[in-house]
Amino acid sequence: MSDINIINGDVLIPEIGTARVDLAIRGNKIAAVAQKHRLPSAGETIDASGLVVMPGIIDPHVHLGFCQGFEKDCRTETRSALVGGVTTIGCFLGGTKSHSQTFPDIENIFNTHAFTDVFPHICINTEEQKQEIPAYVNRFGLTSFKFFMFCIPGYMPSQTNSFILSGLRQVAHCGPHCFASIHAEDPGILTEEWNKFFQSGKKSLAEWAAHNPVEAEVLGVTMAASLAEMSTVKVNIVHLATGAALERLRAIKLTNPSITVETIALYLSLNSSSDVEPEEARWSPAIRSPEDQEALWRGVSEGTISSIGTDQDCVDRKGLHGFIKDYGVSGSSAVTALLLPLLLTEGYHRRGIPLENVIGKVTLNPARLWGLYPQKGTIAVGSDADLVLVDINREFEVDYRKLFSAADWSLYQGKKLKGQPVMTIKGGELVMREGDIIPDQGTGKRLKRNF
Repeated sequence: MSDINIINGDVLIPEIGTARVDLAIRGNKIAAVAQKHRLPSAGETIDASGLVVMPGIIDPHVHLGFCQGFEKDCRTETRSALVGGVTTIGCFLGGTKSHSQTFPDIENIFNTHAFTDVFPHICINTEEQKQEIPAYVNRFGLTSFKFFMFCIPGYMPSQTNSFILSGLRQVAHCGPHCFASIHAEDPGILTEEWNKFFQSGKKSLAEWAAHNPVEAEVLGVTMAASLAEMSTVKVNIVHLATGAALERLRAIKLTNPSITVETIALYLSLNSSSDVEPEEARWSPAIRSPEDQEALWRGVSEGTISSIGTDQDCVDRKGLHGFIKDYGVSGSSAVTALLLPLLLTEGYHRRGIPLENVIGKVTLNPARLWGLYPQKGTIAVGSDADLVLVDINREFEVDYRKLFSAADWSLYQGKKLKGQPVMTIKGGELVMREGDIIPDQGTGKRLKRNF
């Protein structure tokens, strides 16, 4: 006997496409994928007629702790994620303290407060952290690391190529299952241009984009690829924003296929001509031109871009104004909960990209890249019963109050999206129905990679 059967839906299996099959869930696993007359009897049956049943969405790029502190953010923002069918997040852990000292407490927070499962990425910001990379791998099983070729001035120093190269070599020595992400923009170009922008008093998104020249990202990705080749480590280019850098990476990947590319929902859903409050969308890397937006969608369609995240570093409105005052750039509202609807609206409906292609970038591909497949990212017997049931034709209006985030604003407030999650199942438990979060406590846990 199964606990839950899901029948009559269109089941999206990213490796295959959409199939009219039915599912049985027992405990926290998928127990059967078959026609309904072959399923065991169940304690509960969900009729998914008119819905698409997808693997739980993975947002591989999230930051916590900017709004209420790490513990409270972990609870509220992973709970918010369930509204959008996100059942797993990749969380970047920053700061300058030794991660050997801080990670045990953070792991405990994941295991006691998270509503989604979490796989951590470790930011390497200091010489001490760099030297401790082998300890992070051997002691904690941490295998993905991030380096900042450019960082927001005043917040954290940008890193030299020498620092990044020696760090990448540390990662490479820890084994082929380890890899690194790089924020790839040239710091010299950006620092000079940012100073000009802030001195000019300009505010529009187009002016901000003009003071974040595409050459900074083209040089950045070129250098990151060279550093990856020198260190023989796999490198993931995160939050790619420009068509020119994408074109350069398309050529680089012909000879170095171990380079992977991520973009974020922000650049796929907005551009420098979008009707949003400019200071609220003054992101780093900057939102670019409509032509860049279309180039990124071509990268998604053709597969040069392999994963899509949000880079969410959620702040409330007070924190937003603080970010702008202190650093000149904005934090984000709750975007993880909107990741799937934004991609369905912009990719599937507006641009006609096949559903399995769009969804694969937030299920199958990140699961494979971070060693979570087939536990996550697919629908198969033995996989975790993390699922989202979606009405892909239902339109709704974004209202931050319905996202259950600590953010009391949304960059997408009032925007109409098409494609709404109506149920989320996490670990075999129905956790969201029609926008309502059902459990009071999360069952999320820190994940370790399967390599």
